[in-house]
Amino acid sequence: MSLTRETLDVILIARTGALLTTVGKDGSTDDGSNTDLVDPIRAALKTLGYSVSDFTTVTDTDLAGVAADDEEALIDVAELKILDNVIYPGAAALVDISVGPRRESLSQFSKHIESMLEKKVAAVNDAYGSLFGDSLEAGVISVASIEDGENVY
Repeated sequence: MSLTRETLDVILIARTGALLTTVGKDGSTDDGSNTDLVDPIRAALKTLGYSVSDFTTVTDTDLAGVAADDEEALIDVAELKILDNVIYPGAAALVDISVGPRRESLSQFSKHIESMLEKKVAAVNDAYGSLFGDSLEAGVISVASIEDGENVY
């Protein structure tokens, strides 16, 4: 039995659905039609040396050729791409909010995703390091500025 798009959606939503929902993406549809999972699955297929017939969708036909030995790697690399998509396009650019006595520490979400991403990169490197050349690395660049009158440092 080969891997299906629905099976991938079920697994990936179980692993990352709450994170996707937090940043306004579809974190619940797991019937094989979740458009927010297309890019991660397509990227994972490409990383493993497979291709898709249409860049904007991944079908069961695209997955039919995936070797059984590559299935776990496909799932892990797709999860890694989901974490990357959650944090880097600004989706996780949440800030702390204080209104009167109410306070929400939303910036902690970004820090949590960064930690998850680092751990997933390490796990993928340990299991499939050769997929990414010598090693796969990820990092986060924090940008801050100090304003002094008209000058920005």
